[in-house]
Amino acid sequence: PATTPRLVALHSFRNPIPNFLNAACTFRSLIVLQASREDAQIYFAEVLQILQGLPATQYPPLELQWLVATAFNNGIYYARVHDTARAEEWMGRAIALVKYHPDRAVLEPDLQKAYTELLGRKAKAAAASQTEQ
Repeated sequence: PATTPRLVALHSFRNPIPNFLNAACTFRSLIVLQASREDAQIYFAEVLQILQGLPATQYPPLELQWLVATAFNNGIYYARVHDTARAEEWMGRAIALVKYHPDRAVLEPDLQKAYTELLGRKAKAAAASQTEQ
């Protein structure tokens, strides 16, 4: 979507003297303002794309930690309502984002553990479903 705040945030990243904090806060606001988790997905994807083109540690760590936590919490929400596909998608998004965080070594193991547990439950459910047939 070509929203004005989104364009401002993108311009902030591409500026000769980028204002990373302003742009990151704008993306956070855009995510919060979305009507649903699904509507917010595009902004998470956009930030991930931006992160791939930035030098390491340029994105504000607290904003990145917020994105990781929000994506992961969305995954937990979907796991609790038994929507494993969406849970897997959101947890995977959190893991992709945490790779750019300066404290990745501290944060990533817990995310990976929960993600692996989700995949294990998914595999168990699939096996149980096939046994019933």
